Amino acid sequence: MPRYIPKAVQLPVMAFIAGAGLIGSLTYWLLQLATMPELSHTPSVSLKQQTPVSNLADIQAALGATMPSGDGSPETAVSNSNLILVGVIYSAGKQSQALISVAGAPAKSYKIGDEVEPGRVLLTVQTRSVTLGAAVGAPDSVSLQLPSPTL
Repeated sequence: MPRYIPKAVQLPVMAFIAGAGLIGSLTYWLLQLATMPELSHTPSVSLKQQTPVSNLADIQAALGATMPSGDGSPETAVSNSNLILVGVIYSAGKQSQALISVAGAPAKSYKIGDEVEPGRVLLTVQTRSVTLGAAVGAPDSVSLQLPSPTL
């Protein structure tokens, strides 16, 4: 037979249990914070700081360039004179970008409309190719393509 506990006693008992749980939880988290190692408050990298690409071969391999059996450097995409398409970041609209190396320099990211070299602007970006030229449909436009991925 269950015992009847008056409401006048139930409320203080429930408040005591809830308070004890809250105090226990606060004590636990304060001890966790007290034993944490000190965190440095100095930022390690500035958002405006850009680090140059030091190893173009590693980046080319990561973005789909294939490694030939001969000299160990990655095969580059189809190139025109001194332009090499290293990678593509494709999205619908004008947010697409291309990673292009000019004259053997480290690859840089170019958005549609950016000047890649004097007189050549990035016109279009597709999933595996880009088109450069003075204007859309200009006779001196150049198409660069990424190599086929190897499995």
